Amino acid sequence: SGITRKNLVFCEEKVSLMAERLICYELKGSFNTDVYSFGNFLRAKKRFEKLLTKEGSAMAVKRILSGANLKSFKAGNINLAPTLYELIMQLKSAHILPNDILRASEKTEGVLKNKLSDIGVVFSEYEKFIKENGFEDQSSSLSYLPSIIDKDEDIPRSDVFIVGFGAFTAQMRV
Repeated sequence: SGITRKNLVFCEEKVSLMAERLICYELKGSFNTDVYSFGNFLRAKKRFEKLLTKEGSAMAVKRILSGANLKSFKAGNINLAPTLYELIMQLKSAHILPNDILRASEKTEGVLKNKLSDIGVVFSEYEKFIKENGFEDQSSSLSYLPSIIDKDEDIPRSDVFIVGFGAFTAQMRV
């Protein structure tokens, strides 16, 4: 791309250092190249006053579990808080709300009803905790990414590379 254009490389956070090292090795330097995960790009471009890390969110879920009246899950299970946090993030990214889960639990019975109910209760309490404390979590912070990318002045003047995402397809470019 030459020295006149900038290179922006987006990759998963876990491979960003490896990507930087490969670029430096192959190009004998990286003066006009920046490597970001989407999360790191967002944090570089937007300041968050109260951003919860993944670990902080999992700790919030653990605290919620300790006081929740659960029908199916055992609050003492060591893997429950991080697993529920990951599930909550997936639900949020799919724009599923706690009330959607609670309504779904009302339309079924047995073990599934109890599990959905537990998820809905914990999800509701987590969202309440986030709102009451003025926090942003990983899911809500990523919702800013499209507008940050649209407004960024470097992107139109750069060659942009997206590497290392196994599920990224040509159809997703648009």
